[in-house]
Amino acid sequence: MKIAVILPTRGTYLVKAYKALISSLVGFNYHIFTTTGHNTSKARNLMVKKALKSAYTHFLFIDDDVVLKKGVIDQMFNYDVASCQIPLKEGGSNIKYNPDGTVAWAGAGCLMVKREVIEKMKKPYFNSAPQWILCYYKDKIRFRKKSDEPSEEGGEDINFCRQLIKLKYEIKILPIILEHIEILKYASIYAGVKINSRHRIKIHKKI
Repeated sequence: MKIAVILPTRGTYLVKAYKALISSLVGFNYHIFTTTGHNTSKARNLMVKKALKSAYTHFLFIDDDVVLKKGVIDQMFNYDVASCQIPLKEGGSNIKYNPDGTVAWAGAGCLMVKREVIEKMKKPYFNSAPQWILCYYKDKIRFRKKSDEPSEEGGEDINFCRQLIKLKYEIKILPIILEHIEILKYASIYAGVKINSRHRIKIHKKI
């Protein structure tokens, strides 16, 4: 098993998150792909394209503000697609469930996908267009198109997961809640990028 770690950044690293990532990867054969200066969709697509040129068996998508816990990666290996809960602002979550309990989509802040799954997907893998409105209908969430324009607020993981579901892959959600931390405003300004307000969870004064 060989892991391609897909880590888009805002031009800075949170020490706590990066240390947790490295600690979680101890004992695994892995390589961390990282880039900056691109929106999240383009960054992930570029790194996946590069990683597919080598013999990686698993792709770990991780955001630079998510703190992994030890043992999470071991559990993810058991599934075609696996994710964990990441808290968002005001009690929200990166996971959306259908009324019947199945997963409608999961954010890519911590998502592991087997290579064979990626290879079946259409390009671009991540795309923030079209934008969708989520509507509940009977026992499922239905996606109603809002716009064909790319969203500045993200949404690329929704389109990624829609592909997975169309390919009949179940997204396994591990019963683990990860810590979601904030890159401070001055760090964001220094890097020349914006912070989405949904990610302002917990302030750490050191980077």
